[in-house]
Amino acid sequence: MTADSSSAARLTALFSAGLAAVLGVAAFLFRDGDVFLVTGFFALAIVALPVALRKDYPLFSPWSFVVLCVTIGLTLRGVYAGFGIPDAETLDDLYRLGRDGAYFVRPAILLLDGLGLMTAGFLFRLPAKPFAFLRVGGEDLRAGAAPVGFVLLAVTLGAAFLYIQRTGGWESAFVSAKRTPIPDLDLSDGAYASHGALRWLGSLGIYGHLVLVATLPAADRGRGLRIALATALLIAACVVPFYASLRSEVALNLCLSAAVLSLVQPRFSPPRLAGLGVVALLAIQLMTLLRSERDDAGALSRLRFGRQAIDSLVLNRNQIELAKTAHIFHAIPDDLDFARGRTIAVWALAPIPRSLWPEKPVVQAGPEIGSSLYGQRVAGVPPGFVAEMYWNFGVAGVAIGCLAFGMLLRYLDDTFRPRGPESPGGVVLFVAGPMLFGFRVLGNSLGHGLFQLAANLAMAATVLWLTARLGRWRRVTRMF
Repeated sequence: MTADSSSAARLTALFSAGLAAVLGVAAFLFRDGDVFLVTGFFALAIVALPVALRKDYPLFSPWSFVVLCVTIGLTLRGVYAGFGIPDAETLDDLYRLGRDGAYFVRPAILLLDGLGLMTAGFLFRLPAKPFAFLRVGGEDLRAGAAPVGFVLLAVTLGAAFLYIQRTGGWESAFVSAKRTPIPDLDLSDGAYASHGALRWLGSLGIYGHLVLVATLPAADRGRGLRIALATALLIAACVVPFYASLRSEVALNLCLSAAVLSLVQPRFSPPRLAGLGVVALLAIQLMTLLRSERDDAGALSRLRFGRQAIDSLVLNRNQIELAKTAHIFHAIPDDLDFARGRTIAVWALAPIPRSLWPEKPVVQAGPEIGSSLYGQRVAGVPPGFVAEMYWNFGVAGVAIGCLAFGMLLRYLDDTFRPRGPESPGGVVLFVAGPMLFGFRVLGNSLGHGLFQLAANLAMAATVLWLTARLGRWRRVTRMF
């Protein structure tokens, strides 16, 4: 089969599945079928097509994290809603808000159509030239990784200490608690303080960790010290997210580490990957427990690994999600005006510290959704990509935006994917940047994902450049 006929077959299979999904949802939902359950399984079937159609599909791909986002946000959540887990009252408070099944039908079809177009875009392969990954020798990176890692460890721990000091200290009532008040979105009184600079500095350790892990297989000496330093950097990078109850950031840090290990060590054992997954679930469960029971000193004694860990992953309003998509869909234009690109363009202001501009508009769209639709005054509810496209540009925005986003994901995957473990710099750039792009956009917003992609690529490239320069200097000075 030629490349053209293969592509045609894939697109035909995709649109057939998408049409079946739309007709199936319409047929079931207008009767007594459960909208959340049906939507969740059709959504998973749609986004799983690229995985099923490619024999050599890589585990750590940007599309894998799209599938992960859909699995958590739509499929598992649909199972919970369909079988009444944990109870009807909790599900109604979190998702339905008193609405019946018919309320979610049109948003469900909009979601499935958006995912189908996104999948079609990913299957459509644009011409892409592999990116010239920082043409630096692996020996230079290995020689400079440990010294740069120690510097980043000091910076990360120092920033974490200052962040904790400025947001309440280590008292039990503050550990893993939300710290982002939403004073009716009026920030002129200075009540909103995200301490973005300190949070950014507190995340730098992850880049040092990734470089150390990427260069570890070829390390000829000091392997034990490198492993200890890499572990310390990973823990340090999780301090601020753990303290501030940013559960997804802790889990994603562990995913980044696992991805680098897998790419530089192709025979990295699946049990070890599973072990990192268990650690991530335990961390999420512990943070959830501390968030809900942080005034109780005996909360830790109730930590149990099992369904509670899955509950903490599913029972929230993060990721792409049918209920919030429906609430946004029905709120426009009466309770929410069409944003017309505002939620995307405002991210251009993100690098400006609020300390320099106290009246800076809220960059994240989540606080506006949380305040307007859910009555929250702490944190927010990220809209998710499909709902954000509808909020900004209506149905046309969903159609064009989802197709273009799928094509962009495939282009980034083809451009940045490392060609082998012999390019540790390429592995770090790919994992730090494009790999999580789809997850961040689909579950949060386009502006958030683009900002994170640019910032992470810039920071990873800077750390790699400094590491290589220092490593080259150390190697040259040893020669004399």
